[in-house]
Amino acid sequence: MSSLRQNCLLFCLLFVIVTFSFAQQAFAEELEGTSREEVLTHIQEAFNAQVSLTEKTRSLEEIKQLLSLYFDDKLIDMYIDENVQKEDGKYIVYGTDFPMHTIPFFSYNENTKVHEQANERIIYEFFPASTDGPVQYEDHYEVIKLRKERDGWKVYAINTNAKKPEIDGKQFGFISNEKEKKQSEEIKNTTTLGLTQHNSPDSLNMNSDYLKQPIKEMKEVLFFNLFYLQLRNMLNEFGIS
Repeated sequence: MSSLRQNCLLFCLLFVIVTFSFAQQAFAEELEGTSREEVLTHIQEAFNAQVSLTEKTRSLEEIKQLLSLYFDDKLIDMYIDENVQKEDGKYIVYGTDFPMHTIPFFSYNENTKVHEQANERIIYEFFPASTDGPVQYEDHYEVIKLRKERDGWKVYAINTNAKKPEIDGKQFGFISNEKEKKQSEEIKNTTTLGLTQHNSPDSLNMNSDYLKQPIKEMKEVLFFNLFYLQLRNMLNEFGIS
């Protein structure tokens, strides 16, 4: 085989490997099992870190150091500007009904969704409207976004959305708004979830979780076949078989 053909072959192989790698990252997927639990544990620890700032006064350096384990620098600065108050030469966070840039009160159960795409993760949950008590709000979604940095995963955005979050411009297996309202009401009224799923016309949506892994594997096979065909065509053009 000539040097030119060898170089062409190496280029084709490199092209397929790189393209296949990026193609794998193009899909956002909902995390399950151990990966999901690790993400939720990390979020709970971030929440606890913010709560601990209400317990005693600290220096600004201590506050930043504690938050830097879970949040990026920009979000830390915004959190400090909105929540940290000076007291006796040090700083503390006072409790409030509507804290800014703070991890939401997620339930950390099936209602808390965890999606991953490349080096980003999105965690969100639907919160039904509350009209009782001093704290009132409309139906909404609480959303946080994490980004993988050199020293680990960091929260870089905490938002409140009126609509369901979108990932990569598409919605991936999100439950309809009406059903999420129903589920939240059922939980509040201590109605058993199993009975609700059995009687609900949308129960097939819940069963779709069993199909996620086979669908993911099908995507991988389709991508591999596509790139294999591209490689064959490129090799044929150079007369390499």
